[in-house]
Amino acid sequence: MFPEQKIGNHAAPTETFKCLHDHEEIIMKLYRILAITPILLTALATGATAAGVRASLSSLEAYVGNPVVMRLEVANAGQHDAPQIQAIDGIDVISAGTPRRSTQTTIINGRRSENSSITHAWKLIPRREGVFTIPPISVEVDGQKQTTMPLRFSATKSETGDLLFAEIVGSQDHIYVGQPMKLKLRIWVKPYMDRDLDITLSEGDMWQMLSQAKSSWGMFEDRINELASNSQRPGGEEVLRADDSGVERRYFLYEIEADTYPKRPGKIDGDSVQIVVDYPTRLGKTRDPFGSFFDNGFTSMFQDRIPSSFGSRLSVTDVRPIVASAKVNATEVLAIPAEGRPADYRGAVGHYQIISQATPDGVKAGDPITLHLGIQGDGPMDLVQAPPLSQLPELSADFKVADQPLAGIVRDDVKLFTTSIRPRREGITHIPAIPFSFFDPATKEFVTVHSKPVAIEVAAPDRLALDAIVGRSANTHSSSASDTTVAPNLNLTNFTGGQVLSQQTPSSNWPIALAWLLPPLVFLMTLTTRNLRRIGSILGISRGGEFKTAELQIEKATSPSGIAQALTSFVSGRLGMDGSLPNLNRIIEQADQTVRAETLAKFQSIVQSCEQLSYAGLDLNNVSALRNEAAICLQDLAAELPAPNHHSGHRFAAPRLTGKAAKAAAITVLATMVLCGTSRASAAELSPHQSSLLLAEAEAAYSRAQTTAASDSAESKEAFAQAAQKYQTLVDDGVVNDRIYFNLGNAYLQSGSTGLAIAYYEHALAMNPGSPARQNLAVARESLPNNPIQSAGSPSFFQALLSWNEQVPRSVMMGLGLMGWAVFWLGLRAQFLHRGLRVRPFKVPAVILTSVCVASLCLPMFGPQPHDRVVVVTAEVHLREGNGEAFTQLDTVVHEGIGYELLEQRGDWMKVQTEGTSGWIHGRDAMHVAVRPVVET
Repeated sequence: MFPEQKIGNHAAPTETFKCLHDHEEIIMKLYRILAITPILLTALATGATAAGVRASLSSLEAYVGNPVVMRLEVANAGQHDAPQIQAIDGIDVISAGTPRRSTQTTIINGRRSENSSITHAWKLIPRREGVFTIPPISVEVDGQKQTTMPLRFSATKSETGDLLFAEIVGSQDHIYVGQPMKLKLRIWVKPYMDRDLDITLSEGDMWQMLSQAKSSWGMFEDRINELASNSQRPGGEEVLRADDSGVERRYFLYEIEADTYPKRPGKIDGDSVQIVVDYPTRLGKTRDPFGSFFDNGFTSMFQDRIPSSFGSRLSVTDVRPIVASAKVNATEVLAIPAEGRPADYRGAVGHYQIISQATPDGVKAGDPITLHLGIQGDGPMDLVQAPPLSQLPELSADFKVADQPLAGIVRDDVKLFTTSIRPRREGITHIPAIPFSFFDPATKEFVTVHSKPVAIEVAAPDRLALDAIVGRSANTHSSSASDTTVAPNLNLTNFTGGQVLSQQTPSSNWPIALAWLLPPLVFLMTLTTRNLRRIGSILGISRGGEFKTAELQIEKATSPSGIAQALTSFVSGRLGMDGSLPNLNRIIEQADQTVRAETLAKFQSIVQSCEQLSYAGLDLNNVSALRNEAAICLQDLAAELPAPNHHSGHRFAAPRLTGKAAKAAAITVLATMVLCGTSRASAAELSPHQSSLLLAEAEAAYSRAQTTAASDSAESKEAFAQAAQKYQTLVDDGVVNDRIYFNLGNAYLQSGSTGLAIAYYEHALAMNPGSPARQNLAVARESLPNNPIQSAGSPSFFQALLSWNEQVPRSVMMGLGLMGWAVFWLGLRAQFLHRGLRVRPFKVPAVILTSVCVASLCLPMFGPQPHDRVVVVTAEVHLREGNGEAFTQLDTVVHEGIGYELLEQRGDWMKVQTEGTSGWIHGRDAMHVAVRPVVET
């Protein structure tokens, strides 16, 4: 071994190498730690990333007319609101499509983390030079509001020079506000010429360089969209035009025409028209995989914009945007003069005429009349307003007219308005001429045209419903002998207060059964106590293509009315609108919460167009086009309307049961009544407060109608109809009791809907046989023009006996029978306990009284048996062979207010049995009522 040697103050090489080796290990460990530190930090950062919002711009500089894309990224958010951008002066904001969603997953050393983001994008198109600031955008992310930083960018105008000019010219020097005027947009584009290639682009190529998306077309936008949808473009014409230096040069001229209707006086506003052209600056060669198959000569650049490596062709390789704002000529817009302006003038300018039609032409005072107004002219028909009907003294003096603006539908040069009016009194012979005023720009004067008067007949109202209020004299305002006899029987005083909103359940039978069983039970207990003999008891139990229909009707329709009826019937059926066919306004109101506005507007347009064809004198060949539109609309309505619910509204009947099923159902119902004693009502949608307010409104309308009955039939019937509508809403919401049915029957009776009144009176009697609806039901039936009771002849002895028996309340008979029954058994018990006691004078009258009462109570069992009934609610209806409009009509006609036995029900259609035959009737023309038969008097 050599001794350790040192060189100067330094260690020997061996020690030095050992030290270096130890340092190297330390350095390597540090290097490994430093190497994985960024990864660990990234992983930790990734795992802890919170939700955030960030906005950015694709560029901080842009040309006027060229878009800048703004993106807003919402990262790692569970849910967030859709961001909204405020309006920015001088910038058009256009959505760049649906938001883009992205997800990134990272796994480091077994640790998994995810980042997700949703990016919203908009195109910001500057319309002038300047620096623009995008204000902060607030977005609620996971319940917290986050705001982006404001963004700025600048826009400069690319020098147009003499390359592009735009001008708007009018055909007149001056026009009036609302007067139609033809305007022409002229665009001059200098053709691009490549001197190196000796190529000049054609007028078609230069039009393709005009950016329709970046340009702002203003009043010419509809015309541009129409050309684009038809794959057309304005034709270019080569012309000479002086440039800025006055030298005439070659240009392509494009002209676009449009009609405009100025809305304010002054100069024609052309600031909204701005033309953007991506003007070529260089042509170059591209590759085409099929280039060898074609001529190597120049082909239009617009046939090949994608570079390829197979063949060479020419294309525009560089462009710069140039912008031209349209200059407007000196056409002046004048204001409509105020001097001589008629009171009914509503801004129409041009030449117009008006026609009117009314249906029906024969009504009773207070009944509604549908008034159609058609206005034809050469002005902007979509801006034409209906005459202010409620402000026309000659019309409002005799008719009740709604004080609301009318919405109309435009078809070609005709606008149709529809409203409802009510005659205030009898004896009115015509609807007066309706004026329409417009301003004639040719003569600079106001002109008023009139429709022709419409002849009508207004008969006296049904006085039985207006003059027979309880407490009045029977002969007050009586118009016939029949009124005098039936008036004292009417009770038109409605129930009020909270009792109208209470839920009524069928009365339980067990208290009555207990009352009948108690006297003999007391007697039996006495016998048992005396231990005289064993008592036993013996209990004996006896054993023993809705959519297809509408589609077919539309397909076979030969008239506009058939098309309208098919659509209206389908929608009203889906909405569960029973009763007579509702008018269009009521259907629109009911469907507004279910059907999309676009589909609803299309439905309204088709129905009103059918009404227009019925009187406007248009070509009936349009029926085929309407049929096609109706078929498409029917499919949209079927997809958006919910399936009909036949157990809501005023359809209270259960499915019809017969035979053993009926007996089993009766036993089940009785058992449920005994065990439960109550029944649950369907859940209501209205809150108690809303129901109380609606009831108060119904009561106020009913009271107002009674007050105005003698002085204004139209006002009175309209108020009765309003009361009926509000009561009906409560019934449809699930309120079930005989009091609200009685109120609803009274309101319908006095509004002229006798069939509905009869149906609801029967509903009230089904809930409570002692209801005052019995007398009103008899009077309502007597008032029917086709009353079968009046034509039935003299009643038989049994019918007379049944009629007399019905005059005595069942509760009275029940009480007397129970009293006689109790006296009999108490007398028997007394005789048993005291054998010498004479009880015969008490027992015999008790037996007679009990027998008479029991016979009275059981007498209806030998009369007409209970069955489900269908009460007709429209004036006249033809039965059909099957359950659909496509089936053949029968000769049998059923009349309003008459009840028929229900045989079968399929959807909205019901099969009824008349005296001579059976047939089907739609739910809009009848109401299903399940009641025990009420004996007519």
